[in-house]
Amino acid sequence: MTDFKVDVSDLKSKEAEELEERLKVFLGTEVEKAGSLLMASVAEDSEIDRPRFKAFLKRFIHSRGLREDFRVISSGQDQFRIKKRRVRGE
Repeated sequence: MTDFKVDVSDLKSKEAEELEERLKVFLGTEVEKAGSLLMASVAEDSEIDRPRFKAFLKRFIHSRGLREDFRVISSGQDQFRIKKRRVRGE
């Protein structure tokens, strides 16, 4: 059993809830929410591995038009964070 965790503290609550719903459909399992952390358990025999899960998160950011403002980074083993990009001064 692989437990994926996603920190969505930088996202608005509307986007975090939509990500939670899309994760339920994508993974086919229940997604738990603890504060700003989404946790999903995936069976070992599932085709969902770490790179595919990260790609899903990136596609979600892109589909919501948030690619310029947010990015997906790894924050540990099977843990990800959707982080707001820094604005560079001109």
